Amino acid sequence: MSAVKGSARQARSPNTMSKIRSVLTIGTSLEVGCPVCGQWLRGNCFDESVQHMLVEHDYVLLHVGAETHWDEKGKPRHSTVAVVGSSAL
Repeated sequence: MSAVKGSARQARSPNTMSKIRSVLTIGTSLEVGCPVCGQWLRGNCFDESVQHMLVEHDYVLLHVGAETHWDEKGKPRHSTVAVVGSSAL
């Protein structure tokens, strides 16, 4: 994953957190539409999808971490997730 560039900001203070009104989870195993412009955010372009929300729509990064789900055979499937938030509705 490449470093996030541009004017992207990370949520740092409790004051910033209290202003978050909408939250979006982006993951390497998820595909969702951008709630602002409709651009498709694909899991195989995880870094670009996160950067899109941070730079293009001024979201803040709330969390990055790992997530594990188990398939129907009981095998673990690991993915990376980023949770981003915005003060706009």
